[in-house]
Amino acid sequence: MREVLDIYDERGRHIGVKERGAVHRDGDWHRVFHCWVVRRDVDGRDRVIFQQRGAHKATFPLFLGVSVGGHYSVGETPGDGLREMREELGFAPPLAALVHCGQRRIDARWNGLVDREIADTFVYVSERPLTSYPVMQPEVADLVAVPINDGLELLAGRRRILEAETPSGPCVVALKDFVPHHETMFTDALLLARRVLNGERNMNEQLERQP
Repeated sequence: MREVLDIYDERGRHIGVKERGAVHRDGDWHRVFHCWVVRRDVDGRDRVIFQQRGAHKATFPLFLGVSVGGHYSVGETPGDGLREMREELGFAPPLAALVHCGQRRIDARWNGLVDREIADTFVYVSERPLTSYPVMQPEVADLVAVPINDGLELLAGRRRILEAETPSGPCVVALKDFVPHHETMFTDALLLARRVLNGERNMNEQLERQP
């Protein structure tokens, strides 16, 4: 069955519905759910989980991106986005456990597709060790926990690689492994994750600007 999405104009006003493939072909603005899963280790080191996107994805396959992300079908709201957490991480907390960080507009291109998203953005502080996460293939190829400080340095060009963790053990990550041209979004997400881990909860205004 074809997936149908709500579409919006540049000011975020609802203007109709359209099949998902046509939305990406025509570059229509549409809403998505994004959640960054974060953790503070027992040694005090802060990490953000990046998802390595499944090989079958229409955009940016096998690149590292947001912990959990997915499209809303027609009429859906952020509560329905928790479905994506079940599909991609194997569990879903209540919506009230997520810190709402406002919306972000993302304008990306991949192999002729135009992906214009209005992303409802959340941060979730998880106590689960990374080894307890199932890797939900084929939706997800792997999970990579990136130390916040090292990630900020990598995205700013101050280091070439960083050491990260996957459920199966350590790995090395370079900038080329991340979804291209999203450095601003990822930097903002790491900074927001740090603030949430430090106890801030009133974050709705933080991601309103477009990169």
